[in-house]
Amino acid sequence: MGLIERWPALRDVDRAKERAWFRRDTMIDMRLTTLLVLPALLASGCVGFFPDGPIPERGITEFSNSFDSTAGDLDALFPEDFSIWTGQQLVGDANTLSLTSSRSNSPPYSLYANAEASGNPVSKADIVRGGLFFREGEEVWLQVVVYVPDKETSVDLYLLDIESTMYYGDPGRRIHVREDGTLRVESKGGFHGPSLTQGNGAIPLPKGEWVELVLAIALSTSNDGRVRLWQNSTLLIDEEARTLAESRSVIDRLQIGLTANPSAGTAEAWFDDVVVTRSPLR
Repeated sequence: MGLIERWPALRDVDRAKERAWFRRDTMIDMRLTTLLVLPALLASGCVGFFPDGPIPERGITEFSNSFDSTAGDLDALFPEDFSIWTGQQLVGDANTLSLTSSRSNSPPYSLYANAEASGNPVSKADIVRGGLFFREGEEVWLQVVVYVPDKETSVDLYLLDIESTMYYGDPGRRIHVREDGTLRVESKGGFHGPSLTQGNGAIPLPKGEWVELVLAIALSTSNDGRVRLWQNSTLLIDEEARTLAESRSVIDRLQIGLTANPSAGTAEAWFDDVVVTRSPLR
């Protein structure tokens, strides 16, 4: 099965739900093994622990989408040739995704995501671009323009995940709106270095308006990797850190939307003008 051919299952919402439930049940069985073995592996530098797929050999490094080419038809974002988006995740019976013209950063359309409060598994409503291909020594630049409403439930949300599907749990980096309303860059799975937060004078994410987020990650298995996060024109985070699990690792998947809503309330957000590139955006 080829690289791009791995994503058709995610186009089917029920299969996405099955995958989420499988991972929850499997994690219960793996927990004891993890507690006993993983610390020793991490200490030895052997971090390719739970392989969950083949090592990609090819992919794309340039992608952009403003949700305007399909005349408001969400299903048309997922063509059979995988030339736009490659899948979606809806984990939560009431969760929805749609293209809307009621609010857009670059008219006419934007992506709307609504995710109910989490149960088990965690609530999600996002779209997926698989088949990316970024390796050690390269830099991946990501842009998304997001509108988060000014509501009490607009905290403890995840808006973007960039990850490696080679490993169990799809470790990588993701943008998290913390409970205090500020952004951090979380290390999903812990294999890609530490999570990074703003220092003193942290600036909250503006609510009730469109905000441009740009994330740049220089990929390295050593501590000379670099993570930078801008909110509009303001550089919030600029830290050197490990950003890749192994030298063979490939960052190959992007998720945009409410990639996780672990909060106790229903959340919603709008997304527009997504860019993935090797070329600097700042």
